[in-house]
Amino acid sequence: MMAGKYNGTYQYPLTPGSEGCGTVVAYGGGWTAWWLMGKRVAFVRCLEKAGKFKVGGTYAEYAITNAY
Repeated sequence: MMAGKYNGTYQYPLTPGSEGCGTVVAYGGGWTAWWLMGKRVAFVRCLEKAGKFKVGGTYAEYAITNAY
């Protein structure tokens, strides 16, 4: 992916990664997100906007994704 030899079109600079796990440290609103605050979760970022990543990937220290 970083070498440009992966399927898809990407904007660089890019933080790779489409799945991850961690502890929820902040939320943007909604009951589901509030309930997950402080809990350990696993997530898949390809569920966002038909597989188009908005900001960075899961190999970063912090990742933003949707709560479903």
